Amino acid sequence: MNAAVARTAARTASQASRSMHTTAVRQGGHGGDYEYLHAARMYSDKPKSKLTCGAAIFGGVAVGLYIPYFAVQFSLKKAGLK
Repeated sequence: MNAAVARTAARTASQASRSMHTTAVRQGGHGGDYEYLHAARMYSDKPKSKLTCGAAIFGGVAVGLYIPYFAVQFSLKKAGLK
């Protein structure tokens, strides 16, 4: 019984591994060019992107921390514990 199950499992596993098929990556019409040619001047006109991103992250973290704090303070005040 166990030998028959093992044979069936081995046959199924070998068929599954043989059925995998991959192809080469397509180049998208640019032949051998692997880099994006316009990247050097694409973002040069964005002023102060580091400052804007830092302010947005700081603002998001500040709001994310203040909302639970405000909710706890409000519930404690409403319950008369503070």
